[in-house]
Amino acid sequence: MNYQVIKVNDIIDNQNNGDVYFSMENGQFPSDSIMAVDVQYEDSTDYYWYGQNQDGSFNLTVIRSSSGYAGTIIDENNNTVYRIFPIDGMNSILVEYGSSITLCDSEYNEADSILIEGDCDRVCAGHLDILFLITPEAQEWLVTQGMGVAYFEILISDLKQAWINSNIPHTVDYTWESFEWSYDSLSCTKNAENLAIDGLAQAARTRNSADIVVLIGSEFSTSIWSNATACVAQFGPDDANAYIVIPVDKAINEFVFVHEVGHMYGAQHEYLDIKRGDCAFAHIIRETPSIYTLMHSNSEPRILHYSNPDIKYLGMSTGHKGDPGRDHNNAGRIRTTGCELAAFEESAIITVLIEYDVDDVTCDLNLNASIDPGPADPNYVYTRYWSYDGLFTAQYPGQLLGSGNNLTVPIPVNDPCKYFFVQVIVTLNGNTVTKEVIGIRGKDCNGSACSNGTNQTLTQKLSDIEKSTNDFNISPLQNPSVIINIALYDLYGNLVLNKSSKDSVFNYLHEAPIGIYLMVTYRNNGSIDTQKIVNNHK
Repeated sequence: MNYQVIKVNDIIDNQNNGDVYFSMENGQFPSDSIMAVDVQYEDSTDYYWYGQNQDGSFNLTVIRSSSGYAGTIIDENNNTVYRIFPIDGMNSILVEYGSSITLCDSEYNEADSILIEGDCDRVCAGHLDILFLITPEAQEWLVTQGMGVAYFEILISDLKQAWINSNIPHTVDYTWESFEWSYDSLSCTKNAENLAIDGLAQAARTRNSADIVVLIGSEFSTSIWSNATACVAQFGPDDANAYIVIPVDKAINEFVFVHEVGHMYGAQHEYLDIKRGDCAFAHIIRETPSIYTLMHSNSEPRILHYSNPDIKYLGMSTGHKGDPGRDHNNAGRIRTTGCELAAFEESAIITVLIEYDVDDVTCDLNLNASIDPGPADPNYVYTRYWSYDGLFTAQYPGQLLGSGNNLTVPIPVNDPCKYFFVQVIVTLNGNTVTKEVIGIRGKDCNGSACSNGTNQTLTQKLSDIEKSTNDFNISPLQNPSVIINIALYDLYGNLVLNKSSKDSVFNYLHEAPIGIYLMVTYRNNGSIDTQKIVNNHK
């Protein structure tokens, strides 16, 4: 496993309206502008920040805590995931995780799939409480690997990112306990079933008001079980069987943890020959080279998207609908069953859940807030603010949107290439009860869309040097702006060319077929220019 020591510049200090400029001193990653997509900010030493480049092929998550900087880099051009674990307040370790085949729940076959009744058109936002039970062997592994609590922060950030990418409005909290447990069966599934009926595990779940329980056990070995690397007691939602078993070395690899949580909501694999109800199944985005959504049983290579026919990934649909009983819409399934799962145990934490939609005609933003656990006190006051950076601090307070648990306002950002953030603060008699922040993509009702190109620059692989020190640079976007990428599209939205200079594009157009083209210019300050070109050259 390749790793190196890095220094992370603070992302909050260097952001400018939610945008940062990312680079690495040794050049192993392409320098690029990254826009904030999700921000949860408590203070300067306690925050979570997730952002993407314009085409979504480069994803950066930074988690700041008292122990330092943790996080994830997903380089989808190279099918590589990098994890960041803190060493101290200044330095972290960057670990490369290459692609590997991981079979999840492979003991299940098509006959074990669950018949799903009804559709998945409803949205029922739910707050999920997770309890991690950590065996002594798993704790020793975490300490030996230098991961500590950052391990769980990264797992939860993966889940949040998958929900955001798939348009799922759920929220999540977690806690953990030490737990004595050893695998007592050669069947992965049987171990999960045994955990579900274990009195001590059930007591821990009740004590922590957890909706689901995830046992993090000792390292995976084929001598334990050879046909699966993680399992659930039963596909959900099923209160009595809301238990997952994952070896400690597998949960953080190939998004196995996020895959298993999907099963808790009733999301299923990519079964080919059965009809088990709409919205149940995973999706194969592309056969060659292969790209799978999260619930595919083969993990190579999975992306952090649950199947969703309404969302595209690099121009390709992440789901399929129109075949009754065979729709690929795991995201719809997870949205529909969110409240059911959240009700397994009454949460000890009061949470505000935010649902929204944007009117395609008026561009009005419709916001709805609800309280979990409900019902809400009728005297609650809901106040909303918006900002580009998602911080909502005394220094960066954002702008007032309005009050009320249901609110309709003109969308504050008309740039479809830009995210903005809405904070809901719930108060009672002037005292804050709870608050939440969500990211929303801007919308232009005049028909303009964000043209996402493909970053042509590939990252370099980490060297085999045992340790090296490099600066992991996050800086504000500077003026004057510099062109970092130019994408040329035909009239049908197909990517024709990707270059770093306009001269290269115009040279190509001299030889290209006549017609109308769109030239999209990306600059290092985050600005995007779209220009229509009528090409008359023969």
